[in-house]
Amino acid sequence: MLLTAAAVIVGASVILSDPIFQGLALSLMAGEVASTFLSRLAVPVLYYMAHARSEAKNATPPILNKELPYDH
Repeated sequence: MLLTAAAVIVGASVILSDPIFQGLALSLMAGEVASTFLSRLAVPVLYYMAHARSEAKNATPPILNKELPYDH
């Protein structure tokens, strides 16, 4: 994924000097940087937050984990 993004950025940088395709090159480069950032950082963080929330829902309350006096 990072190699693909790097290839797109290097390929788009070639046409930066052309005034007609300069906007296309900038949008390609910015899009690849943004998508790489989202896939490498934001998605794992969101997954971790969702996983932590589901773990918190499924956890038993602390009072239920203690041994009650009449259980002997």
